[in-house]
Amino acid sequence: MKADYKYIIKPLLEHMGESGDLIYINDNSNIISFSVIDGLGHGKNAHTAAQKALDYLEQNCVTNIIDTISNIHNLLKSTRGAVIGLCVIDKSSGNLTTCGIGNITTRLIGNESQKIFYQDGIAGLIKPRLKSQEFKVHPGDIIIMYSDGVKENFDLLEVPNIRSMSAWEITNDLFKRYSKESDDASILTVKLCYD
Repeated sequence: MKADYKYIIKPLLEHMGESGDLIYINDNSNIISFSVIDGLGHGKNAHTAAQKALDYLEQNCVTNIIDTISNIHNLLKSTRGAVIGLCVIDKSSGNLTTCGIGNITTRLIGNESQKIFYQDGIAGLIKPRLKSQEFKVHPGDIIIMYSDGVKENFDLLEVPNIRSMSAWEITNDLFKRYSKESDDASILTVKLCYD
């Protein structure tokens, strides 16, 4: 199994160039791991918090998803905090494991479409009792993750041809339709396919 993935990040104040939202993707021979991170607020301090989480993910292999989120929580205690969703897909088994803190939304479009929520909290400030969730994914399935800068409860029926669209087309279409002008915004689409 392999994946096609695309994302868009938009800072609230585009002239500042620094977004509190950041995206992580690591695609290797065994796993695909990806994350949406949203530092609280916007601007430099939000970006600093999100960047610390991103740096941790880029420098450390995700072997246990709960431990990874816990370590990020501890790392962010010196910052204003962030919310984060993290997914790991085992390519050989098709197992998707996900965990997070706060209001990152993950949507899985497969045989049945479902919305995945994470426990309330803020990494670095308020850590809930973390729980991972597991799902089986297959080629053709689509995973969409987004921050609260994108309307949370949009109806996928408004995008009836989503299964035939590329990851870029999905990302671009949903961002144009549902991103908010009042916040940093980010959206990531991962579309699974055969090797």
